[in-house]
Formats: sequence, C-alpha cells, structure tokens
Amino acid sequence: MTDITPKLEALHAIYVRETQLEAACNMHKLGAWEVWLTHGWTQEDLVLVIRALKAKVKAGQKWPSCLNFRKLIVDTEAFEEELCEARARSRTRRVDPARERVLRCTARSAEPKPKPMATPAQILAGKEAFEAFKRLKDQL
Repeated sequence: MTDITPKLEALHAIYVRETQLEAACNMHKLGAWEVWLTHGWTQEDLVLVIRALKAKVKAGQKWPSCLNFRKLIVDTEAFEEELCEARARSRTRRVDPARERVLRCTARSAEPKPKPMATPAQILAGKEAFEAFKRLKDQL
C-alpha cells in the first residue's frame, strides 16, 4: 500500500500558500484531504478555486471566511460548486483592451448584434420563393 501522506501534505501546503491562512496539518485535515482527493480533483483545481474566491472577496462578493478549511475543503459539495463556477468563468471570452478601446471610440459594441428571428410569415414567404425558383429552373 502506498503512503499518500506526502501528497496530502503538499496539497495542504498549497492551501496555506494560496489562502495565506496558517492552518496546522494534523490528522483531521489529512483525512479531509484524503476524502477531497477521492473526487479526482487536482492541485490546479485547488489553486483555480482559491484564486477565484480571493477575487470575489476582493470584489466584495464573498466574505473572507469562504476560504476557511472546513468551508472549502471539508465541505466537498461546496468545493465542487465553486470549481464548476471557476472553470466556467475561466472559459469566458476575454476582450483585448486595445480592441475594446477602439470599439468604444467608434461607438460599437464588443458583442455582435444578434440577428432578429424570422417570423413564420417570412419563413413561409422564403419557402414559396424557393419553390417558385425551382419551378422556373425546371422550365428552362
């Protein structure tokens, strides 16, 4: 049987480094880390969630206590939710600041305007026009 204690201690060291919360690495915490690992999460996931939460704390959207060990690591359901949200936010498209400035100066939006939905009458008219075109083609 492989001893995973060094891996658990490394995860705890990352937690302490990223949160800047000095939490002793005891048997209770090692057990929590072991449960955390059973979910298949990685060190990168841990760092992603902590940095996302720290950004929310800085923006005033979360309390600093969201980084507490029991709320972040022991409560695996909460961690999973935060991870899903952090991954989704990390996938959002980022606009180049220079491009954004040019768009603003030219009074254009960064997002393209959505095409208006065709009405049923427009769809039927298009279908009728296509049928008329096919009939004309067959006559030639």
